[in-house]
Amino acid sequence: MNVGLARRSSPLRGVYAVQVDGLETVPVNGVANIGNRPTLQGDDRFLLEVHLFDFDRLVYGEQVTVRFLQRIRDEKKFESFDELRSQILRDATMARELLAQIASPTLKDQA
Repeated sequence: MNVGLARRSSPLRGVYAVQVDGLETVPVNGVANIGNRPTLQGDDRFLLEVHLFDFDRLVYGEQVTVRFLQRIRDEKKFESFDELRSQILRDATMARELLAQIASPTLKDQA
């Protein structure tokens, strides 16, 4: 999901593990970037880009809530699209791991 934001800045910026409400009966896990996409020269739009895990449905026009659960990293300019693509895969793996930890707290966390 690519969401153009009316504001040009936000208190949030970077890559996050997220959950999206409003598409299914349960939240859908994903990874999001919020910012200006510095690797794409000439594109200074402030966007929220959300990749939903294990989800394949058109969502144009849907009303959703994106919950930012855990920050993964700052935005970064990459030297090539291959570097960017590799980092996106690492970000998605990290988000899945963080979301799994949130869904399955340890016994110590429950005490």
